[in-house]
Amino acid sequence: MVRACAFPNCSNRMKRYLCLSFHRLPLRNREILHLWLVALQLDVQTPLKTLRVRDYRVCSEHFDEDDFTEKSVKSRHLKANAFPKAKKTAADKLEGKTSSDTEKELAAVTLPQSTPKKTSSKSDQPSSFNIVLSSPQTTIQQRHTKPSLSGIYLVQSPLWQQTACVLFVDPKKISTNDVVDVTASSDEDLDMFDQDSVASSVDSTAEEMFIDGLDPVLDRPSCNRPSSDLYPPEEDCDSEDNPQRRKRSRCLSSSADGGGRKSENNFSGVSTERWHSSDEADVKPPHIDFKPAQEPGPQILKNRCSSPLQFFHLLFPKTTLQTIVGHTNDYGAKRQQRKGKVWENIYLSDLKSYIALVIYMSMFKCSSLTGYWSVSQHFSLSFPAKVMSYQKFMSISKALHLSDSREDEKNRVRKGTAAFERLGKIQPLYQVIREGCKTFFHPFQNITIDERMVTSQARTGLKRCMKNESPNIGYKLFALTDCTSGYTWDFFIYEGKSCSSQSEGLSYESVMALVDENMLGSGYKLFVDKFYTSPTLFSDLLCKKVWACGPVWANRAGFPKTTVNRLSRNAPRGTMRWIRNDELLFVEWKDSQEVQMCSTFHKAYEDDTVQRKVKGNAQPTRVQVPIPAAVLDYKKNMEAVDPSNCITGHYRALHKPKKWYQCVFNHFLDITVENAFIMQELMAERKNKRPMTRKAFLEVLILELAEISPQDSAPVFSARPSSVVPAFHKPKHITLDNIGGRKCRLCKQTTPVMCVTCDMLLCFQPERDCFNDWHEKQGF
Repeated sequence: MVRACAFPNCSNRMKRYLCLSFHRLPLRNREILHLWLVALQLDVQTPLKTLRVRDYRVCSEHFDEDDFTEKSVKSRHLKANAFPKAKKTAADKLEGKTSSDTEKELAAVTLPQSTPKKTSSKSDQPSSFNIVLSSPQTTIQQRHTKPSLSGIYLVQSPLWQQTACVLFVDPKKISTNDVVDVTASSDEDLDMFDQDSVASSVDSTAEEMFIDGLDPVLDRPSCNRPSSDLYPPEEDCDSEDNPQRRKRSRCLSSSADGGGRKSENNFSGVSTERWHSSDEADVKPPHIDFKPAQEPGPQILKNRCSSPLQFFHLLFPKTTLQTIVGHTNDYGAKRQQRKGKVWENIYLSDLKSYIALVIYMSMFKCSSLTGYWSVSQHFSLSFPAKVMSYQKFMSISKALHLSDSREDEKNRVRKGTAAFERLGKIQPLYQVIREGCKTFFHPFQNITIDERMVTSQARTGLKRCMKNESPNIGYKLFALTDCTSGYTWDFFIYEGKSCSSQSEGLSYESVMALVDENMLGSGYKLFVDKFYTSPTLFSDLLCKKVWACGPVWANRAGFPKTTVNRLSRNAPRGTMRWIRNDELLFVEWKDSQEVQMCSTFHKAYEDDTVQRKVKGNAQPTRVQVPIPAAVLDYKKNMEAVDPSNCITGHYRALHKPKKWYQCVFNHFLDITVENAFIMQELMAERKNKRPMTRKAFLEVLILELAEISPQDSAPVFSARPSSVVPAFHKPKHITLDNIGGRKCRLCKQTTPVMCVTCDMLLCFQPERDCFNDWHEKQGF
């Protein structure tokens, strides 16, 4: 959903504190909708699905008071014939100029016009123009800038015999006589805006588009889209009152009604031929031999690692842990000094025990951190208290530091300059983990790009991804993962669009940053979701001798726009269409929804089938339906990657770290432990041994980190009690004599004696020894 006003050069956004109402496009009234599209500078010849007009909103500043119905102040409704207009300039108000005066002043000026669409209602008589002038200076700098008539104006073609709209494009200090010579805007016009606010708005818009599955660069709005239809069917124009926000997913469906917009790349090799059916044979794509730079799999000697801790230290070395201990002691001492307290230094064994408890909390979950150190007789856990106290665990959690405090202070001084490092507080560990992951493993042929979210509520300069203003805020992390094993080979943290080059888009540059052909080799097959898929990316990857496959938005640039023999909406399940453009194969397949795929190494159809349920007269039946090879291969490889393995997720939910770098540290633990487990599995298979299960691997790793042997664990008691339970039963007098005594449990005579343990009245006399007789019968 777009959160900004769709009118050109309008900076109003949907904010609660703004007294503005935002209105949808009138999709049912086609004549008025035509006026809306022209006012928004959209191509009226493009289908509404492609333009995604359901997401467009226009603020109330572009309507007159006469355009609203008199219902209530809170809910303002537009009249049926209302359409948006450019806001009047303050210059017209100050100088007393009316629209008729402005029309007379510019009547003699020859204005450029676009070719109007021929309609049956167009007259041969000369058309008169209703000139409406507007400048963003009146809205952005209304309080600080002197109004002026100077500006660049764009003239739209007349729609009827009476009117045509002249819309403001960009401000420039020129006279009205020079309007005809101006046809484009300049990048220097951005100087009038606050650069910080511009960068912030750019990043916020990019984050919203990222959640919607769109690329901030590749999926910009566009008004130059060829199509044969002006309007879709009537039922396709219906809009809901409260549309749900689209979620990021790996769903294969990528039809036009949910797709992105036209990208701005220069790919122009789109085929204009007809779509082919599955009966027509496709050519075999060129073959690239799989030549990895190293043998795929773990890059370690067979006898080097035998225990989970040794695999863990391959990626998280002891020297790195010792460095973190030193930084934590320095930061903890300064932190306690400010409070007037003394910091107790920690050692390497303490940090390893801390990591062991964090992993332990993922296996045994309590409702709070204090629950792990509970002293309850029946519901306590003995392991955490045996490793370290609760106070020491919390002191390490609060003082955990990954970088040198002196370097952090120097970096803080550079904030706001190009030399400032946003990842400075995690940079040493960040590089060690990345290098370790790439050094001790080489991916197999099938790889994928996986995007993850490091949840955190801490505040930082890094760009955070927010969804519907939810408190669950996190940092984006892009990872290159092996499809065969799920091993994370490389990754990087997204710092924000304003901090990186975005000439080709975030999706393009994130893939190119992770796919290093020099370290990987040639012949790799990359599977990506529709956020990354673009013909430009796939063509450039093929130049690196890397194949690619993934679903694609049907309205992205490069996707074939021809409608000849295209897949119809009511096509039966299993129907497919394909078209080839040199090395790029585009496939449309009808499943429960329409699926569009792009691939550089598949044939269109290779006689593959998949089982689907089909509704019959009595009950659903399973039938075999054809499926393209690209769809089948993509689904098989993407299902093998499970990004939900989060070791420290439960601990983060309980502790809620206040510092962002501590959240990233926990995610680094996730990557390290998961990769260590995968390497243990592959090494066991290489030795023809049975690998450890995930649960057994974590249990042994926890004990090794805490330096506790399995023999030192607490004894396990049987649930069934033994026949003889040792206990101490002692008699006790309840009165000084027999007067006032109560009856014995066994002989029913009066007795002043009772058993302390059993709380039973029993005789304890030479002639009546009910005490011992009753206990023998009870098995004591």
